[in-house]
Amino acid sequence: MLYLAVCLASLAGGAVQTVTGFGAGVVLVMILSRFFDMTAASSLNTAVCVALSASLAWQFRREISWTLLIPPAIPYIITSVLAIRLISSMDMTALAVIFALFLMVLSIFFLFFEKRVHLSGSYPTAIVCGGISGIFAGLFGVGGPLMALYFLTVTSHRATYVGTIQFFFLLTNLISLATRFTEGLYGASLFPATVIGIAGIIAGKWLGLRIAEKMDGEKLKKIIYIFVGISGAVTLIQQIF
Repeated sequence: MLYLAVCLASLAGGAVQTVTGFGAGVVLVMILSRFFDMTAASSLNTAVCVALSASLAWQFRREISWTLLIPPAIPYIITSVLAIRLISSMDMTALAVIFALFLMVLSIFFLFFEKRVHLSGSYPTAIVCGGISGIFAGLFGVGGPLMALYFLTVTSHRATYVGTIQFFFLLTNLISLATRFTEGLYGASLFPATVIGIAGIIAGKWLGLRIAEKMDGEKLKKIIYIFVGISGAVTLIQQIF
């Protein structure tokens, strides 16, 4: 049951991120947190997502904009590493409640306010977006939504957006995974699930490419974030009661 859940979550996450450019982390952690504690769920999510980001970054390697990638990457890496090092001293129940609230706020924001937010490509914006996203990535393994909004704003072509954000995720996830390993948060016990997750997320990429040909990415994002909000509400109720 556990490995089936990992495979299906990875499959869904891979499909979502291939269509929309982000979202695999949200889907994976949302489901994996039902079977693992928050530290293990976020570590497993990071390891699995490396494979998808590497695959998509290679596919769109000629479209990567290095000048747009570096400014947010530096603060993202710094804050994510600091957050990871704080996890072991945090209360897991409190962390689960924070995660539930995060999912609900994320859902509401992207369903109702995403179109109203317009980010500039300035260095201060890159630093703020990268720093905030890094904190959430370190705590929950979910740093994509705000970075997707940022890269969508500063890139003019979809291929540039996909190539740049996927290499960004590849770089930051590799550093995050190395930090989790050195902190003892990711180890041999998660290897079998990681292998299954990688197989599932690569299959999800193939599925996502087929979906992208037939389904509007905006509709898919709305469906995903409605589900994210419901999941956050259910998680919060479970932790309170």
